[in-house]
Amino acid sequence: MRILVVTWTFPPFNAMGAIRVGKFSSYLLRQGHDVWVLSARDVDLPQTLDSDFPDSQVSRTRLPDVNWPSRFASRLVRALKNTLKGSSPASPGADSGAAASGPQLDHEVRKGLLKRIDQLYMNITNIPDAFVGWTPFAVRSGSKLLRSREFDLIFASGPPFIVLLIGYVLSRRHRVPWVMEFRDRWADDLY
Repeated sequence: MRILVVTWTFPPFNAMGAIRVGKFSSYLLRQGHDVWVLSARDVDLPQTLDSDFPDSQVSRTRLPDVNWPSRFASRLVRALKNTLKGSSPASPGADSGAAASGPQLDHEVRKGLLKRIDQLYMNITNIPDAFVGWTPFAVRSGSKLLRSREFDLIFASGPPFIVLLIGYVLSRRHRVPWVMEFRDRWADDLY
């Protein structure tokens, strides 16, 4: 059976999901299946995990960060805070319990506004999760693999949940059966 495994992390990236999917993929190979892996390459994790899975059968694609505006906003808030650090919240001799005024109040208002904008941005763009930017690259690379060989099954392992949606899109587009694996406990996990 020829199987396409779709996963966000895969060895040598060292994460629990990569360990599980890496060992499972190697097991399938040892059982005589032809296994190919679709994974991200720009993962911010240590690359210290050993694997006996052949790297020539792993297609790694770009993983753009859709949350760069969030990090920019965080840096802007820090810069505003540092700029206003020397400002006093109240005039000399004023009651220490008095409310902040002037530059300090303006800073707090801007900081709160930036946080709300940042949260709105993430709520709009991070559907189903922060790795949504991987979708076009993964679908393109997965489609290329599926056109080059006849696959019997797509096995998508998540979280992150975008992996499951990518598996679904590839399955529908290429008419290949699709299996989802939820690696973590979901019945009693608040997340």
